[in-house]
Amino acid sequence: MSPFCTVWQAVTDAQVKVDRDAAAKELSAHSHLVRTEGGLNLWSTPEGEFWVPDSSDEVLEILLAQQKQEIYGDAAHGGVRAGDIVLDGGAHIGLYTKTALEAGAQKVIAIDPSPEALACLRRNFAKEVEGGRVVIYPKGLWDQEKELVLFANGNGAAGDSFVQEGGNARRIAGIPVTTVDKLVAELGLPRVDLIKADIKGAAERMLIGAADTIRKYHPRVIISTEEDPDDPRALRDRVLSISSDYQFRPGPCLFNVDQIYTDVVFFQ
Repeated sequence: MSPFCTVWQAVTDAQVKVDRDAAAKELSAHSHLVRTEGGLNLWSTPEGEFWVPDSSDEVLEILLAQQKQEIYGDAAHGGVRAGDIVLDGGAHIGLYTKTALEAGAQKVIAIDPSPEALACLRRNFAKEVEGGRVVIYPKGLWDQEKELVLFANGNGAAGDSFVQEGGNARRIAGIPVTTVDKLVAELGLPRVDLIKADIKGAAERMLIGAADTIRKYHPRVIISTEEDPDDPRALRDRVLSISSDYQFRPGPCLFNVDQIYTDVVFFQ
């Protein structure tokens, strides 16, 4: 159980999951497949059209429902503010990238190592890339530059990880990873206002590689902690060891089959 969750808090927050499931069903009922090309599916949804890897279409409605719930906060609660430069770590097909743009972000760096997700990102944001508001960055986030094996765990590439290998995972060798600090320098970013990371067990390594950026720019940091290796207490301690003036806030406490877990954690 998460150290920041009580059973009572999880019972109180259970409505979050109920509402998310209901929103996903509603979205699914009003979505349809437009066409398939090269292993990718184009879906029309109430939130727009999106290319998705065809290994799982169902994940699209769930991820859209999370965005409707503002899982990563709003402008007043740690989320994107107008004019922000945003690092979207684990961008997948770009649903949070879209959320950030709609909230007025000046620029979003959509970061993902998955070949399937990158193919979708390039299709979903062709106009925004051309206009300079989105940069698609084809690497994973880690604590050093190197190449790793990516475990393609399915679920429409949403479960791909360098840390967790699922039972039927496909191994993809030679996938490059880098650090936030090197990325910021490489792209010549003038600052970073927000880092969102949904990177499947690699969050603490990402923080190690983001230490200079965190100290210099003090960005808001939002981390998905639904995967077991991403321990919210360790992440809190790591951020505070880099910069002690951050305020920590856990997001909703949710149930799964055998535990109560913190869905997202926020640092401001």
